[in-house]
Amino acid sequence: MPPRASLVVILSLVACGREPEPAASAAATAPAAQAEAPPAPPAEATPPPATAEAAPSLAPAPTPADPPADDTVADAEDAAAPEEAATGSSPPPEPGLLVVGDRGALRVGLDGTVLGTLGSTAGRSPRWLPGHREVAFLGIERGRSVDLRVLSVADGKDRKVAALPLDPPCDPKLYLADDDEVPELDLRNEDELWVSKGGTHVCMVASDHEADLRSNHLAVAVRLADGHVDAVLGLGGDLCHHDKGDAPEVCEEGPRPQDDDDDDDDDDDDEPEEIESPFPGTYVVSPSPDGRWLLVELRSALGDVLHRQLVLHDTKERKTYPLPREATAKAPWPKPMKVPKGDVEDEMIPGLPEVGGSEVVRWVGPKELVLGRTLFVAGESIVPLPGDVAY
Repeated sequence: MPPRASLVVILSLVACGREPEPAASAAATAPAAQAEAPPAPPAEATPPPATAEAAPSLAPAPTPADPPADDTVADAEDAAAPEEAATGSSPPPEPGLLVVGDRGALRVGLDGTVLGTLGSTAGRSPRWLPGHREVAFLGIERGRSVDLRVLSVADGKDRKVAALPLDPPCDPKLYLADDDEVPELDLRNEDELWVSKGGTHVCMVASDHEADLRSNHLAVAVRLADGHVDAVLGLGGDLCHHDKGDAPEVCEEGPRPQDDDDDDDDDDDDEPEEIESPFPGTYVVSPSPDGRWLLVELRSALGDVLHRQLVLHDTKERKTYPLPREATAKAPWPKPMKVPKGDVEDEMIPGLPEVGGSEVVRWVGPKELVLGRTLFVAGESIVPLPGDVAY
């Protein structure tokens, strides 16, 4: 039967309410099915672009109309974490001490072992900047100035910020007698180099002598952002201003360690209880962080000069030890000393080393004490350090 005749028969059956036979129905619909393009098999699908594989792992950028997904917020918070760490006041990322000296910047363990080199530029007097990711230090003296440099702990690179003047910013002979020599100014006390509150400036006092004998001093403030230097010279009560600038008042916002006792805002009720010294005429500077050792100081003013002597007292064994510093290599812990009887105020203990007023004295570990460039591991050893410890 011709195809056209079959179609007539099917239409007639539908009109009469009868279902067509399956074969006839399939034959009738076959041409229509062949008119549609068959779907491509999965194996022959076009591969996506190379960048499409990474797309599912990235959160889509939110639009103003759609709030960000929860996991997008979490990713953003995780990404911001390093930024917060960079601006915080976290401790140094590496263990031990950072020391700057003639060999550059070094990492030193609490036992005095050199752990590694951070930078090769020689210097002194390092100070941590906020965040403990950079260190400011004094570099090489050039004539009558000294470089202020900043070291990045991450990559060990340092940069010059400014040249700090060690000469008066104006002619000091205007304020000196004819037979007086022009004073040679320098950093005499380690406590007189510090970072201002907020970390915007490095401040320094250069003077002709230590605090108890000085008559001339130069107060310097260096802005870290651009290296601008403001200096004020004090000569016999007169002031000489550099570039007609004002005194570096920004440095007064961050009190130096020796100014702590002069803070009128301190509440007497909040001050720690004074620790009784193991022998009269002396006082306890501080206990060790582990609570076992006491740093004891004897002061005397013989000949109008302030003398300081320090000892360590073991509260467990009830023994007192000197703090010798003549060792050029790691040395064993010294033998205990005899505690003087009676009041030793305004007297010197024979054989006990003196401590200069300019030297750093601070605990750097549970029982580790730094005095100048010497590390005392209480009860164990004495180790000379290759430079000044950053604090």
